[in-house]
Amino acid sequence: MAEGILTREMVVPLPCSMSKPEKPIPPSSISKPQNLVFYMPQECLIEILVHLPVKTLIRFKSVCKTWLSVISSPSFIRSQLHNAITASKTNPTVAIISDHRHFHLINEAFLDVNRHYFSSSPIHVGSLVFPPQLDHYLDISNKSYNGIICFMGRNYVGYLWNPSIRQYLKLPSAPEQYTFHLGFGYDSISGSYKVFMFGEDTTDNDVPTVFVYSTATGCWKEIRAPNWGNKFCYMDQIDVVVDGVLYADCEDTIISLDLHEEVFGLVPYPEFVQRKGSSVLDFEGSVAMVFDSVVWTLDDLCGKVSWTKRFSVKEYDSGIGIWLSYYLGAGVFYGSKFLLKYEFESDQLLYNILYDCEKKEDKCFVLQQCSIPETIKYTETLVSLDGFQYYN
Repeated sequence: MAEGILTREMVVPLPCSMSKPEKPIPPSSISKPQNLVFYMPQECLIEILVHLPVKTLIRFKSVCKTWLSVISSPSFIRSQLHNAITASKTNPTVAIISDHRHFHLINEAFLDVNRHYFSSSPIHVGSLVFPPQLDHYLDISNKSYNGIICFMGRNYVGYLWNPSIRQYLKLPSAPEQYTFHLGFGYDSISGSYKVFMFGEDTTDNDVPTVFVYSTATGCWKEIRAPNWGNKFCYMDQIDVVVDGVLYADCEDTIISLDLHEEVFGLVPYPEFVQRKGSSVLDFEGSVAMVFDSVVWTLDDLCGKVSWTKRFSVKEYDSGIGIWLSYYLGAGVFYGSKFLLKYEFESDQLLYNILYDCEKKEDKCFVLQQCSIPETIKYTETLVSLDGFQYYN
């Protein structure tokens, strides 16, 4: 017999005969069994549990020692992670991050969005509450990796945070106190999370000082950046990882950084493009960007970099534009709609949007006046790292 899980402590007496009684027995005359035992094969239990939300799994740890052991095991955590990542491709989550002081306002905002706009959408809108005992962030990643979020506190202290299990890791102080860019990604070769801090070099402002923290070593080290003029000063968000390489836009080209080898590279834009319409995107496992209202993907053909046109993005009336910040999945991007201004004026943000590339339509996500501090593509997991500590 396969190993079973005791789910309720009761014993069921077996009937002496399988024949039906001549007359139905009144319910009142049936004595209720006091000790009934139900057995469930452990394989079946795991298959059920792995599809449940993380908050439910955390509560279920208190059911019994067996369930605690199953849910806390590395193999179950890996299975839950694999299932969560697979599910996020067709039912992704965009989470609004708020602090404890504005949680009620943000909570009502995202519930209203969910209720009126996205009831029939594969996109789930969630809310994450920033740990009250931590410094408010100066910079935060747009994407979680295996449920881990990276952010930089006010005193230039880095943190790795898994809000689903209410745990975080405070990183040691970096040698460089001034940081103008924060990079984050998961190195699948070493199985470590890496944080990159780009600081200003006082001797040569065109070449930044780059420090990398790895969870494998638990410390920071300096890596030398190439002398590419002022390209590093124009870097966009640095948290798009495709095939082990971290990518960032830097105004007229893309900077790449191999997470494992920690080596920089440059990727040129497609020829003859003019107007950008996005940050660097991870689109279905390919690096992508929007140029002239067309989504292009970066392909590696026999060791040579090549750009491929994929599909067009909806064009709006004169004076209206959209910017796609990151790809959620299920054909939906997160971005913003804005009023185009003259050359020396800043564009005016109208509202954040979710853009469906198949239907070529956008829906208002959050109005600009709602002052939503940050949104992030997020996946709930049970992943915990060495040194993680709980918070209330």
